[in-house]
Amino acid sequence: MRFIPYEDFTYDTELSENEILKRLNDVIGQDRMFHLNLSGDGKERLYEGKIIDRQFDVKRVGQFSRNSIQPNISGFVYEEDQRTHINLNIFPNFVVVIYFFIVFGILMTCLISTLIKINNDSFDFWQFLVLISLTLSLYAIALGAFKYVARKIRREFAEIFECKIELTSKFFLFD
Repeated sequence: MRFIPYEDFTYDTELSENEILKRLNDVIGQDRMFHLNLSGDGKERLYEGKIIDRQFDVKRVGQFSRNSIQPNISGFVYEEDQRTHINLNIFPNFVVVIYFFIVFGILMTCLISTLIKINNDSFDFWQFLVLISLTLSLYAIALGAFKYVARKIRREFAEIFECKIELTSKFFLFD
C-alpha cells in the first residue's frame, strides 16, 4: 500500500457516536454545483458530501482542493470497547484514475515499442531512458500530490474528532 494512491486508517476517540456525527454535520455541507453557496446559511464548509446513518462520503473543498487530485473520502463510525472509532478511506477521484491510466498506457506503449527494437539495430538507449524517466516521474508526482492532500485531510479530521490515529495500513510518503 505504500506506493498506491489509497489510504486506510482508523481514528480512536472518547467522543460519543452522536457527538462524532454532530461534528461531521457541522463540517460537511451538501454537494454544490460549481461550489456556490446557494443555501443562504452563510457557512462555508470544509467538506461536501452526504452522511447516511453512520457512513459518510465526502470531498474536500477549499484551498488545496483546486488541484487535480481531489481525493474522495469515505468513512464509517462505530463503537467498540466503550470507545468510538472512525474508519476512513481516502482514494483518488475516478476521473483522475482514468486520466492516469490513459497517460500511463501511452507511455507504456511507447516503452514496449522501444524495447521491441532491442533485437533490431534501431534500439535507442536514450529514448528508452527518457521514456522510463517520464513514466517514473509522472507516477512520483501523482503519488506525492495525493499523499500531500491525504496528509492534510488526515490532520483536519484528527482535529475535528479530537483524537489520535491508529494506522491500519503503512504510509511511506509524508507521514
